[in-house]
Amino acid sequence: MTKHARDLSESGNLCNPFLINVWDHDFECLNDDFMGFCVVSMIDLIKANLTEKIKLKTIADRSGMSASSMYRLFKNELGISPVEFILMEKIKIAKQYLSDKHVYIKNVSYEAGFEDSNYFIRVFKQYEGITPKQYQQLLHKKGN
Repeated sequence: MTKHARDLSESGNLCNPFLINVWDHDFECLNDDFMGFCVVSMIDLIKANLTEKIKLKTIADRSGMSASSMYRLFKNELGISPVEFILMEKIKIAKQYLSDKHVYIKNVSYEAGFEDSNYFIRVFKQYEGITPKQYQQLLHKKGN
């Protein structure tokens, strides 16, 4: 990260597109470095609040961007949408909890930040190809 990107992050105006445009002509690499830094900051914000309900507008506001600009930047940099990223991260958390064969799926869903256990089961199956219960059973079949 460049010194200027660090200075911006400390000022609280982390990803302000206006500042990027102003500095574009002075620093060749700032735009790419700064955009990457913005996405890393968004990821940090998401991970710090994974078990809470995360609104894209909140991420955008904290980044100093419109929701559509934030969404586009995130998708361009990572190849997936912020929503997909959030779901994938929640699934990672759920998989850690599922390593305990005594934990209930409903509890795992809430601990991973899902408000509805049925939605959690659908999303888990969509991303993993099996239900959380099947995943839990497979883990413990391998462990025995």
